[in-house]
Order: sequence, then C-alpha cells, then structure tokens
Amino acid sequence: MVRLSDRSAPPGGGRAYAAPPREAAPPPQPQSQPQRCMKPRMAEGNAWSTMSLSKLVLSMPIERAGFALVGLGVDAHLRLPAMNRMGFHYVLRGELEFEGPDGVRRRLTPGDFICLPRGAAHALLGPQAGEEAQIARYLPDLPPSEEPAPFQFGTRGGDGGACLLSGSLQTLRTAADYTVPTLPEVVIVRAGDHRTASPRPSALCEAALHGAGASAFAAALTQLLFTQAVRTALSGSAITQRPDIYAFRFPRIAAAHRLMERHYHEPWTIERLAAAAGMAKSSFITAFTAAIGEPPLHRLSAIRLAEARQLLKSERMIAEVAAAVGYCSQAAFARAFRRRYGETPTAAREAMRRGGE
Repeated sequence: MVRLSDRSAPPGGGRAYAAPPREAAPPPQPQSQPQRCMKPRMAEGNAWSTMSLSKLVLSMPIERAGFALVGLGVDAHLRLPAMNRMGFHYVLRGELEFEGPDGVRRRLTPGDFICLPRGAAHALLGPQAGEEAQIARYLPDLPPSEEPAPFQFGTRGGDGGACLLSGSLQTLRTAADYTVPTLPEVVIVRAGDHRTASPRPSALCEAALHGAGASAFAAALTQLLFTQAVRTALSGSAITQRPDIYAFRFPRIAAAHRLMERHYHEPWTIERLAAAAGMAKSSFITAFTAAIGEPPLHRLSAIRLAEARQLLKSERMIAEVAAAVGYCSQAAFARAFRRRYGETPTAAREAMRRGGE
C-alpha cells in the first residue's frame, strides 16, 4: 500500500496526492467469425437411412382428407377410376380381393392396408363377385366431415361381406412433391407383427369410427398406416437404390437428381444442372455430393450405366445402347461400363443370356 507521506511533493510545493487506480482493461473479445453456410452432411451407415426416413414421414402430414366406411357385399365388384389424390383402403373385417393397375388380384384380410400414392385406378371385389363391375366414384369427392361417410355396395351382405375404412387425401406439399413419385403405384401393407406391418383392427377401432370426432380418429389412424406404407416401400435395399430420398430436405438437389433420372440421355453438364437447381456451380457440387453421396456427374454416369445394363438384355446393337443412354461414342461407353461393372458391355450381355436374365 502506498501512503501519501511516502510520495515526494510535486515541484513548486503543494499537496502530494495519489492517482486513482486505473480500472482493469476488459479482456479482449474474440473476433466474430463470419457465419458459414451449413452444408448437408451424410451420416454413416444405417443411421442416416433411419433418420432420413423418419424425417421424411414427419415432413408429410396428411391434410385435406376425406373418409368413408364402406360395406362391401359378397357379390360386389367395384371399379374405381384414377384420381389426382392419394387413395387408400384399410380392411376392418371380412375378406375381399384387390385388383391393381397390373390386373393381378390379391386377397385382403382384416388389417391389410392398400395405399395408392398417385391415385391409380383399381378394383375391389367380394368373394362371389361377378364379371360385371360397378363404377364407383366416391373416393375423390369425399368432403371433410365429423365422421366417415357410409357407403354400401353389393346386394348380399351378411357375414360374408367386408367393411373397409377408405379415403382420399393429400400430403403437405414439400417432401411429398418429390417423394411420392418415387413410390410404387400400389403399396400393400400386410397385418402382422413385423416392424413394417399394419395394426390388426379391433372392435374398439371400428366403434371409434362412428360419432362425433370419428374423422379425427380416422386421420390419426391413417397417418400411422401411411407411415407403415412409406416404410414398406422405402426401407431396406430400396432406400439405397433411391438416393434422392436422402435429399428430401434439399429440394433443389432433389430436383436436379430427378432431371438426371428422367432425362439421363441428355448432354448434361455441371453448369446446366446447377442452373436447373438455381445454385452456383461450386455450391451445387458441394451440396449434391453431401446429400447424394457422390459428385453429380458420377451419379449421372451410374444412372446411365444402370439403364444401359437393362437395355443390353434387348437385341439392340451396343452402339445403339450407348447412344440411347447419352454417350457420344461406343468406346467411351465401353470404358465407363468396364470401370463400373468390371466387364465389357458385350461380356455382360453374354453373361445375362447364359444366366437367363
């Protein structure tokens, strides 16, 4: 401690004084770093697939849904035309047959769920249905209501008939815009105990579909069933075969990937793809690689060569196959094919013929 008496007087006399202590300087503040643009990042292994699939379903909540409780007599034969909405049927009790766009009839039992992502035309048939079909147009016109609208088809009901929760709906237009086109025309979810099964209905389930608030119960049940339909269609190996599913959080990347899949024969360049995505070239390359897992032109090559492998099963000349998938020369096509599959197109064709593919 410094005392006043210890200090020498200032020149010329006068009182000595002690200078007030200086305040401690504040610690230097770290310089703010400019914010970086967050880039999509792929997680490793199955964790990303699971995370993406969960977020995918959560990003597609059901909206503008209409529901119907449909009684189907044993002799009923309904033809439902195509519509521009998603359709579905959930078997509450009884048995029936479903005929999809492929013309194949499939037996349905209680708990089975049929999802028609793009509203494909189809048919519902009772066990004793005749050849003459009745055109039923109730699905696309179902209005929102307090409880599902009742419908009865067929003249002979009784114990042999079936009861279904049917409906049409739309999903939120974000991920659905580029995910629904990747789903099959028909997704069948069977009742059971496996992880992608649909729940088996109970008497309580059917009772809850009547009265005030029944449509809210139907919407919650349909969301659960739709989740299982998406899981059935996209889980397992399917999700690795459709990397655009990974990009559902990045609409511009997904849009560019769709163009590559649908128009793989066109002479795409990075500049054209980036322009189609509305992004700068370098940003597009970085974002695409992070979301899809490989650079844009590598992915384009994979799409072209996968299509070429299918075309090799035909009688078309190798040069014609090369041109059909966007290669300017047969030599360039052969080099790319060998790099990817470890054999020439000719050898691959011969192997497929020997194997009966």
